[in-house]
Amino acid sequence: MRWFRRVEFVFFILYTIISLFFIITRSKIETSPLAFVPEDEPSVRYYDEMVRIFENRENIFVLIEGEIFDDEVINKVKSAERKLKDLESVESVFSYVDAVKFSVRLLPFPSIRLEKYLDVGIEKILDDPLYSGRMVSKDGKVGLMIIGPSRFVNEKITVGDFVNEIEEILRDFNLSYRMMGEFYIESQLFKNMKNLLFREPPLIFLLIFFLFLLRLKKIKFSLLAFLPALISMVWTYGTMFMIGKVLNSLTSLVGVFVLIIGSAYGLHLVARVKDRSIEMNWKDAVLKGSRLEFYPITFSALTTMVGYLSFVVVGLKAFMDLGMFVTLGIAFSLFITLRIIPPILLHIPDTGRKRKMRFLHIYPRLRRWVIITITVATVTGGLYGILGVNLDTDPIRFFRKESDVVKNAEFMREKFGYIGNLNIIVEKKGGSDFSAEDQIELLKLLDDVSKLPYVHDVQSIFDFHKITGMNFLLLTRLLPKDLIKTYYSAGKLRFNLCLSRTNTKSIRSIMKKFENIRRKYDNIFILKITGAPAIWESINRYVVFNQISSIILAFMFVLCLLFIGFRDFLLSLKAMFPIILTVLSQFFLMRLFNIALDISTSIIASMLIGLVIDFSIHLINATKRNEGDLSEVVETIFTNAFGLMAGFSILLFSKLMLYVNTSILLVGGIGFGLFYVVFMIPAMLKEKR
Repeated sequence: MRWFRRVEFVFFILYTIISLFFIITRSKIETSPLAFVPEDEPSVRYYDEMVRIFENRENIFVLIEGEIFDDEVINKVKSAERKLKDLESVESVFSYVDAVKFSVRLLPFPSIRLEKYLDVGIEKILDDPLYSGRMVSKDGKVGLMIIGPSRFVNEKITVGDFVNEIEEILRDFNLSYRMMGEFYIESQLFKNMKNLLFREPPLIFLLIFFLFLLRLKKIKFSLLAFLPALISMVWTYGTMFMIGKVLNSLTSLVGVFVLIIGSAYGLHLVARVKDRSIEMNWKDAVLKGSRLEFYPITFSALTTMVGYLSFVVVGLKAFMDLGMFVTLGIAFSLFITLRIIPPILLHIPDTGRKRKMRFLHIYPRLRRWVIITITVATVTGGLYGILGVNLDTDPIRFFRKESDVVKNAEFMREKFGYIGNLNIIVEKKGGSDFSAEDQIELLKLLDDVSKLPYVHDVQSIFDFHKITGMNFLLLTRLLPKDLIKTYYSAGKLRFNLCLSRTNTKSIRSIMKKFENIRRKYDNIFILKITGAPAIWESINRYVVFNQISSIILAFMFVLCLLFIGFRDFLLSLKAMFPIILTVLSQFFLMRLFNIALDISTSIIASMLIGLVIDFSIHLINATKRNEGDLSEVVETIFTNAFGLMAGFSILLFSKLMLYVNTSILLVGGIGFGLFYVVFMIPAMLKEKR
């Protein structure tokens, strides 16, 4: 069998090198919400249609502050525009210095004269309703520059690099500015996701390594116990990039999850070998320890894997990828733990003694009433949390209150009255072109749309109609194509809704009222609503479904595995009881900290099922082997739990509340789960001890 061991080690080394190569050369991050919803989702199909017809995507808004009408500032803005237009990643640039004044001439034939406000007096722009409060704040202190990304963004260049290019040019001209818009939000997500990929893992390693050192006492054993998780993270990322996968704000957690969760298996194996070495020689300890831990480690890994596999059958691409690749990472960690670690242990013997820990024998008389009290309290708190779960999410709330994203959003809302956009595509029923007579109904439609809740302003081709008094079809012939293509193209109209709120609760209210408008004009027009806020609202609906289905599937899968492993249905139910309480505790924490159910928090319940069941399995397995003193396995469980909690606590320092909330729920949930398992499992199995 030596040749087979050598093949395993060669594979181990080669696949590690190959994985590192693909991580370095092929890693790619996507921050668009499109990664979370099916392509046939109406809001996604309508968004693609809008981009194709109007050649318009989500824009970057640059808010230029200061003396915006000063000649020096104007010259800087114009110079920055020229440099921005030279970028391959920029499709269009329009700022307040490009604003034009409309003058109508009816004789000898209708025409429109366009004059730049720079030529007639830039300050007069404040008196023009087309620009005042839209391109310049009404107090004249802030001017807008709107930058349209080209198709190369997300194809040839990342969103993060795109925004960095813009900021570099703006800084070169020493402009005082803020940025806002969906692409800017995505760029900040990109920046923090890169930190999660490259900065957090070393910190997680140091924390868990320190805890392992407390348990295993020696550096060599602590490093060896952590090796499976570290290599598994590399293999998992390498495999993802090898097959062309792109990280998003959910799958960027794959490496962190594999690193933290996978560390448990090496710890259990090395700790078991060291404990056995007290009673026998080192070689026998390695062989017996490996044999004793094979079943509980494999069983624990399988139950954790099925917890994540519950996401695979949900049907959402990002969740499927998360479940599939964390499962793969855990499988990698299991393989390395069972096949690579034992041979290495044979070559690094230890003759040290360990200190016993007798935690389970503390307050034995209180155990029964403590269990009853905690069960009642947990069920009550869980129901309280479930009934009050917050389903209102907002991409802006993914960031801390002190972040630039939140500050810039509030500043833009203060100066311009809005922070995001929805778009309504209008086309004539039956596929025919609009006629001049349609203007009356279109103006009624525009009025109804402008009355939708949280709609601060509606921008459309009818803005030019209000200034000139001309029929909109005539305007499409008289105005420059570049000026109107944003609002009219291929026989379709686009209404740009400027929103004061972009959270899903507000968007849901808008969509509900919009449906009434759609039915009102159903005999005349076909109306479609889209935009990033609409896509996020769709994601929110899928998240609720994902939460319910993943919990049910995870419980079913884990219970089936427990029954197969224990061959005792009642024992399997006892093992699951602390897990049920753990999940209920998670919902209580969500209510307590006002944490919304979103793309990151919707995965926590299934994760906790897969993580905490490991504690039950190791404790039950030790009890079934009639180990009278359970202190050794409990000490290892505690080290494992604290390692998990320490690893996930690193996310508390993230700039993204998306990850901070994940950390709070995981650390709290694991803590509750540890408590439930350690106190409840021995009591429920008392007769078998």
